[in-house]
Amino acid sequence: MNTRSQRVPNDMLITEMEKIVALLNEDTIKVNEIKKLVINISKNLEKIKSKIEKEKKKSKILEKLKPKYDEIIKKSQNFKDWDEKRELLRYAIIMAIYCRINDLKTNQIRKVLDLANRTHLKLRRNKNENIESDLAKMCYILAYTAGRNQAVEPLANVLDIMLQNADNKSFNKLYDFIQAVVAYHKFFGGGE
Repeated sequence: MNTRSQRVPNDMLITEMEKIVALLNEDTIKVNEIKKLVINISKNLEKIKSKIEKEKKKSKILEKLKPKYDEIIKKSQNFKDWDEKRELLRYAIIMAIYCRINDLKTNQIRKVLDLANRTHLKLRRNKNENIESDLAKMCYILAYTAGRNQAVEPLANVLDIMLQNADNKSFNKLYDFIQAVVAYHKFFGGGE
């Protein structure tokens, strides 16, 4: 039985995601406009009581963003070549939207964030420090976390590819990407 709070029109949510995708295609990303749309989509999804119905709507919404996500997956192997402003920032925003709509909580990836911070500090102290074990550890912690919580999987897929291609020289770019995803996730209303 549908309650009034469950009646969230599919086409409205999809239209809002289409607006987000259009904004992501512009040369200048209008994050405040995107923020309003992401928060509205999230609030409307929260109103849905049925878990099955909520997942169906979430899936249809994310389907609109999937080509952007697929682009990140495809290009994440060469993240070292990403332009800081154009690609790194844009891809971080896309991942943050994906994570936010998927209900990812920052504490679900806290261990990876902590290890990334420690690795970043280690490299600041000594640029020649061997970080291969840290990168490997981040990979398996992400895999474990994604196995426990499906909301982590899209981010884990991207970061896993990046971690496997990272080295001392490129780690700062990877670290900046992770920090940007977390920052925009929070900006878009994502929780701890």
